Amino acid sequence: MAVGKNAFIGFAIQSDYATAVDLSTKPAGAVFLKNFLSESLKYEQNFFYRTGRDGMTYNVAFGLRRAVGEVAVYMSAAKLEPFLKAIFGNHTLTEVVSGAVYKHEFLLTRGFEPYCLTIDVYRDIYFSSAAKVHRYVGMKAGGFTIEQGLEDFLRFTARFAGKTENTVDAYSLSDSDYAEVIPFSTDHLSTMTLNGTVIKITSFSIEAEYGLVDDRYTHNDKTPLKPVIGGPVEVTFRVEGILDGSDDEGFVYENVVKGTETVEVEIEYTGEAFYNDAGTDYYYTLNIHLPAVRFSAETPNVGEDLGYINFSLEGRALYDASSGYMMKVTLQNGENYS
Repeated sequence: MAVGKNAFIGFAIQSDYATAVDLSTKPAGAVFLKNFLSESLKYEQNFFYRTGRDGMTYNVAFGLRRAVGEVAVYMSAAKLEPFLKAIFGNHTLTEVVSGAVYKHEFLLTRGFEPYCLTIDVYRDIYFSSAAKVHRYVGMKAGGFTIEQGLEDFLRFTARFAGKTENTVDAYSLSDSDYAEVIPFSTDHLSTMTLNGTVIKITSFSIEAEYGLVDDRYTHNDKTPLKPVIGGPVEVTFRVEGILDGSDDEGFVYENVVKGTETVEVEIEYTGEAFYNDAGTDYYYTLNIHLPAVRFSAETPNVGEDLGYINFSLEGRALYDASSGYMMKVTLQNGENYS
């Protein structure tokens, strides 16, 4: 019987669009997750038909096909570097403490192009009594969502389109093959600032859409050509919070609600310490930086309850020439991945 608790998912960056990576060999740079959230990857196959003058259907032929879907994971402090590199299309490694502490930087910037992934999904489904893995080839990110509620771990959902789906023989993984998920909870959210002013939030989301062109086909090959970024690239930031009588109220209203200026957004997470160097602790950290956001929002109103006044903001990130990007994600951990 197929049981979801037995499932796993694996990723590896391909050298080109059409050539899958054999994840059963556990190649360098591959990531395997047992504790992922969900996936909706699937194979889409169209057919076309010939109908006679009598209204009857006489012929059927295979039409266009492709692989699409989403993968949702917890935003881990470590081990997701290859996954994020593929989605952002770039990765910069900086050594903070020799051989022990590293920073990983990922940018949404001009000319970025995501890498293609091979994605293996084991769903504990048997074919003719043999366990199989579904393998998705040439999967390219068309966007992502980062989100967190009030009592939640930070979530990362990526949307993909690619060449095809195959099945391969199931392979075994040991516990050590799976990446340890080190999630960021709401307790780890150090600050969220708008132009340096700390705001009190209850939830937020960042949604990026790449404008991926994934429907280019030719007559002699019913699988799609390599998807490309067609644009426009849109990054939408949404946040909900409360006004509690502190100094942040005037800022939220004058500069954000009324839209009188472009706002810098910075979100900082600080997790557990993972290394100590001569008495100095180094922590898992995550920083999300949107250097220029233009908000559109409504004036906060008084409701029936007697508690704090809530606010809800939505804005769109702009490319910031001085920073050189629309969005930057920085992780600090002990992974020497380049």
